[in-house]
Amino acid sequence: ASIQLHGDMEIDNNLVENAAMYSFMASCKRNGVDEREWLSDIFDRVQGIKHKDLFKLLPSNWAKYRGQL
Repeated sequence: ASIQLHGDMEIDNNLVENAAMYSFMASCKRNGVDEREWLSDIFDRVQGIKHKDLFKLLPSNWAKYRGQL
């Protein structure tokens, strides 16, 4: 069903966004990464990073590549 045909349908992907953030936070904990430090750092870097290097911002890789970004 198209959203244009059903004006009463709410445009919302909040559940998906929450699930993604929960997954990132769980990955931080699993990898011994401080969640606030990671978020602060990646928000500063994400706009200037090359697409091929995005994997370096994942919590599982962040500590290893942080000095190289």
